[in-house]
Amino acid sequence: MSLQSKEIIESQKSYYQEAVKKREGLLRDQGLENKVILRDSILKSLKAKVRQMNKKYLSISASENRSKMSKSSKKEEAEI
Repeated sequence: MSLQSKEIIESQKSYYQEAVKKREGLLRDQGLENKVILRDSILKSLKAKVRQMNKKYLSISASENRSKMSKSSKKEEAEI
C-alpha cells in the first residue's frame, strides 16, 4: 500500500474519532446516564469504525515492513 492510503486511513480515523466525541457530548448534554450512553447504537458503530481504521492502518504498516524486509534480503542475496 502507498503512503497515500495511510494518510487516507488516518484522516478517516480522525473523522470517526471526532464523531464519537460529538455523539458522546450530545448524549451527555441530553442528561443521559453513562450506562445508556455506552449502549447507544450509533456510538457503538462509530467506535467500531475507529477500530476498523486502526486494524487497516496496522495491516498496511505490517505489509510495508514485510516488503522492506524482502527488498533488503533480496539486495543481500544479490551482493553474495
